[in-house]
Amino acid sequence: MTDHPLKGKWLVHYYGDRPWRSISDLDETDANRIAAESGKTFDGSYYRRRLEIETWNRARHVADGGIIQNENPVYAILCDAIPERHPHHGNWIAIPAETVPAGLVSLSLGDSFIGYEIARGRMAAPDMLGRSYSPEALMETLGHRPLPLDWPSHVDSGDTPFYVEAHLYTRELPQPHATALAGIAARPAPAEKTAAADFHHATTEPGPGAIPVKAGPALTGADCGGPRL
Repeated sequence: MTDHPLKGKWLVHYYGDRPWRSISDLDETDANRIAAESGKTFDGSYYRRRLEIETWNRARHVADGGIIQNENPVYAILCDAIPERHPHHGNWIAIPAETVPAGLVSLSLGDSFIGYEIARGRMAAPDMLGRSYSPEALMETLGHRPLPLDWPSHVDSGDTPFYVEAHLYTRELPQPHATALAGIAARPAPAEKTAAADFHHATTEPGPGAIPVKAGPALTGADCGGPRL
């Protein structure tokens, strides 16, 4: 059996009260309100802009042979190891990347909002930044290059900081419980709900089928930081 292309790496997801949620599941009013609370305003057009970009990313994921279990992806950062200090605010959970089937993962170098602007010719940047990658294609492109949580790219004329953003087209992902905060285990996520009132609902009970994860509490500040909600 072929090894998972992301074996040995981690997916780090930042969140408010409950992980693996997407404001793309909400209606426009609730989504823009939550985005504004997180500092993502775009003059009130964040939701429509986000859906446009996610449609673009999803089409490229399918064109690359990817699989869609959930139309609206959830986001994480791909990295080699979990640092002691996190550069973003918010709670965090880290799961082994190989626990997510490679066909459900699409990757971009840097924030996909910026990648969309590059792909449409609105920003000048190296070609490698304005596209999406399958896990196999990204590993082939980067080779053995290290992937810290935030890492500089020495491309073109400057040192532009960006991370590897992962788009996960599934909600069958580990959910932290009390022992996960000590880096022990997590359980499968519950069924998805789309009510705004449930968006920040926390789940803390353990369950069967534990998966090794690392997780931690929020830093100071309201912004979840990192890849979007």
